[in-house]
Amino acid sequence: MSFPWFNIHEFDEPSTSLDALLQSLRLWNRALDTLSRLHPSRKPDTGDDNPFEVKDDGGKQDQSAGEQSIPHKIFQPRAFMESIEWRIAEGLLETLFALAHAYCARGSPREAEYFVRQACDFAESLNALATVSRALARSGEMLLQLGHLEEGFATLMRATNLLTDVAGPDAADLVRLRGEYNQRSRNFEDAQVLYEKAIVMLDELDKTFSTLDGMAISGRRSSGSHPRLSTSQGSSDALLPTILAAVLRQHVSLLHDAGGEYKALLERFTSLPLSAETKAEKSVLMAKLTLDDAYAQFRGDMFLGSLAESVITIPMGISSRRQPVLSSTARDILNLLYATEDSLQADMSAIAVRGSVPHVRDTSLALAMIRALRSSLGDKDSSSASVIAHLFDTASSIALRREMLEAIKYKFSDPVAFDDLQWPTMASNGSPIPHQLSRRRLRFDASDALDDESEALLMSPQLKEYWNVVRRRYQSRPFAGSDVSSSCNDLPLHWTIVNINVTEDKSYIFVSRQRAGQQSMVFCLPLKERRDTEDNEHLSFHDAMTELEEILHLNDEGTRQAASVQKNSKSARATWWAGRSALDARLRDLLQNIEFCWFGAFKAILSAPHEYASTVFLALRTRIESIFAASLMMRDQKRVLQVTLDDALMECFSALPPDCRDEEIEDLVYFVLDLYQFHGIPVAIAEVDVDQLVIDIRDVLKEHATKIKDKVTTVDNSHTFLILDKNVQGIPWESIPVLRGQSISRVPNMDFLLDRIELARRQPRSNDAQIHSNQVNTASQSLVDRIVLDPGKTYYLLNPSGDLKSTEDRFASWLKSMRSVGWDGVIGRQPSEQELVDALSQNDLVVYFGHGGAEQYIRSSKIRHLSRCAATMLWGCSSGALKHMGDFDRVGTPYNYMLAGCPTLVANLWDVTDRDIDKFSQVVFDDLQLTPVGVSRAQERSDQACSVVTAVAKAREHCKLKYLTGAAPVVYGIPFYL
Repeated sequence: MSFPWFNIHEFDEPSTSLDALLQSLRLWNRALDTLSRLHPSRKPDTGDDNPFEVKDDGGKQDQSAGEQSIPHKIFQPRAFMESIEWRIAEGLLETLFALAHAYCARGSPREAEYFVRQACDFAESLNALATVSRALARSGEMLLQLGHLEEGFATLMRATNLLTDVAGPDAADLVRLRGEYNQRSRNFEDAQVLYEKAIVMLDELDKTFSTLDGMAISGRRSSGSHPRLSTSQGSSDALLPTILAAVLRQHVSLLHDAGGEYKALLERFTSLPLSAETKAEKSVLMAKLTLDDAYAQFRGDMFLGSLAESVITIPMGISSRRQPVLSSTARDILNLLYATEDSLQADMSAIAVRGSVPHVRDTSLALAMIRALRSSLGDKDSSSASVIAHLFDTASSIALRREMLEAIKYKFSDPVAFDDLQWPTMASNGSPIPHQLSRRRLRFDASDALDDESEALLMSPQLKEYWNVVRRRYQSRPFAGSDVSSSCNDLPLHWTIVNINVTEDKSYIFVSRQRAGQQSMVFCLPLKERRDTEDNEHLSFHDAMTELEEILHLNDEGTRQAASVQKNSKSARATWWAGRSALDARLRDLLQNIEFCWFGAFKAILSAPHEYASTVFLALRTRIESIFAASLMMRDQKRVLQVTLDDALMECFSALPPDCRDEEIEDLVYFVLDLYQFHGIPVAIAEVDVDQLVIDIRDVLKEHATKIKDKVTTVDNSHTFLILDKNVQGIPWESIPVLRGQSISRVPNMDFLLDRIELARRQPRSNDAQIHSNQVNTASQSLVDRIVLDPGKTYYLLNPSGDLKSTEDRFASWLKSMRSVGWDGVIGRQPSEQELVDALSQNDLVVYFGHGGAEQYIRSSKIRHLSRCAATMLWGCSSGALKHMGDFDRVGTPYNYMLAGCPTLVANLWDVTDRDIDKFSQVVFDDLQLTPVGVSRAQERSDQACSVVTAVAKAREHCKLKYLTGAAPVVYGIPFYL
């Protein structure tokens, strides 16, 4: 019953369908164990295992959630099997492959890889080479998607060698995967040959089965015909449409990128019967082809030629008394974009919940690009900026959003209490009915160690209701399409939400900004060179990431060498510090270049918010418009004066410091000239004196800065949340010049931010906290802008490995003194896993001084399944790093804490030396006044309290290496105050 249950809920309830598959797996394993007892085989002797020991993995990520849900199964070789054993083996293998596929689609490759490995081990024990090959093929495919190309290719060749001289769908799929390897490796000719071979193999297989079935084969392509020149009239009833669709889609994409002829293949691809997922893949491919065609039409039009390389702002940045007249080319492009958008939105609604992570992400970004192009062509849809921001949010941390439902399920339930023999049930509307819990319980459960008061706190109705609210929001979160209202209207006025996303081809970077009560703003910035001057060396996305990786690699080597540097050798120490200082300067220069080359003048979208009167831009607008009107040297300058620059664009001008680089002012000059030209004002760029324009605008900026000096104030307690896509999460954005020093934290997406706000709203609050939380009353609830912690409820873990003596010497006496105000913790010894579980669940703040993110002391599943989690500071190396996972979303310790409901996490993006990071953390503690006196007087100073995010931002300047160490700590979550 469990497997059909999976099929029923695969698309509408992915979490429920996974539960059914896991239940099915446990039942198949139980059946296999029963047969194994009837036919026992000798197992290798193993030493007794300590059930309470947490294995030391050297600080690496422990096993996946799927691996923790199912005990690792060791399959013994079987010399002889009866029919019942084969039936059980077949069911077990089918379930393992289904689990691998389901977890891969959810965006959890580690779990998928685990179940593929289990299938491979079991197939090897059966000596079923074809099944072993299938498992290796799936493993190789995931390795390709993870970016491990050579390892993936080696795995695919192992699978191929097991199917020598065997024709069938598995063999054809292996040829396709080898083609994908070559395409990813940019060996396009070899990839094309392999795709053609795979199509021929599938056609021959289809032809063979048609003959065996006695079907007419007229209209089917002969095996000797060229796959690029035949369109197979029988595609609609192809034998293996899913594999054929994958081959055709990849082949079309390859030929399109290479400028080859692909229309015959595309016609065949579109005629195939498609599943919901394959249909979404088709829509993404068609959107890519459409956008490329649109760019080609741009380049062929005299007035639209520069649009593909221009900055796009939404809103457009300029308004006119008359609607610009579109050329026939522009109208054709708009109609094409509208049709493609409708198709993508329909498919997005089908795959948003269940579709694979790369397809959901690609579809979201394609829709965002279409919206941006529509706006650049004069589309006046006022919701475009909010829709694009929503699409960015949809494309961020997709897998984490899905994993939240699984994590919530374990927060208040004991999985041992479920009876696997109980059949799943569902209501009349098809929704699943939860299992009734069995009364049986383990003879000993670690949770029994909790005292009655702690257990009552963790199982409180308020906490359960909070997680139920979160669960309902994630379950009912459909794709909103164009009918979306900005979630930021539910946020405090002094909060800013910034999304940063990069397109798949790394040609454009999108930046959106949302603030409550203000219109959303989006910039689409080309990452190709926008400036024509030869002395400006362009920084591509690939160049920036390569430089960052090299800096961090050298940094890791330097931190490892620190212990071996002879302390008594001044020359050795000087050499080591010289290398570190050079790396620090390289990182500083890289961040400055990222801001200058990628953003230029449009970095203003990242500036801190200010309060100013609505008339502050009037004089600035008048002066700038008159400068452009004079520079265009038009006979009829009235047409220029009929076009008005919007406040959003004026804000960009106003935010530029008068001493900014000439190139940044040039960015705005060329952008405004493009806007004029689009609105029907002819601009002869060759006749415009850009240098004089830059000089004149700089003078205006100086005058403007002087006039508004006393009229503009910084917004109190302003805070910016960064929502970053997987491509840019490794960049320390908090330390680019425009953002450095601001109060900034990261959140996976808007849903996780709303979760923290809901948690803060349900938090018991003192009178002082109520007064100073800047709450804004609404009709039904109040908005909160912080988590308020009790500084007396703090747990510390200092030098648990015993080898960080300088850190222990620095903080041990201080931590011991804090016991007088309620602190507790351990120094110089390893904690048990249960100690850390209790520390995180029963305290308001946990501080860790050790290696990594304490992964070697507590499993990730234990953190994810916490129903309550303290704010946490992990001062170890790379404790805040998110591992790159190729096509999938990144994974790492910070996300485990986000799933646990941790309100705020401080952690490091890369490895740091202990002395410099100790200095950094000491400054943070001092600003938070974490002393016996400061903690005891916390209520008295609540109006002057400093948030942890502000303390982290200020501490960056106190490090010896202000970037190599100072840029490493980042904050996830919302600000907390003590």
